[in-house]
Amino acid sequence: MAHKSDLKEQIKEIMKAFGDENPVDDSVELFETLLVQFITEVGRKLGEFGKERGRTRLNDVLHLFPNNQNLSSNIAELIQKQNDFKKKKSQFGKN
Repeated sequence: MAHKSDLKEQIKEIMKAFGDENPVDDSVELFETLLVQFITEVGRKLGEFGKERGRTRLNDVLHLFPNNQNLSSNIAELIQKQNDFKKKKSQFGKN
């Protein structure tokens, strides 16, 4: 897991990539706070889904954002790519 200072550096790089040549420390702190809150909330909600079945599945992430079509389609694409990778990896191991 990245240390907080590593996360802040990564956030600065993201902000620079989006046009902020010299991100202000307060902006970086706010971004970090919001990001950590978002990730914590997603994890909490996934845990709630998992309690019902005794485990959490990757597809549960899709149910977290039913009203955000862009995010849902990006998540679905990543899940599909992961599944494709697993299939190719298993085929490679058989040869």
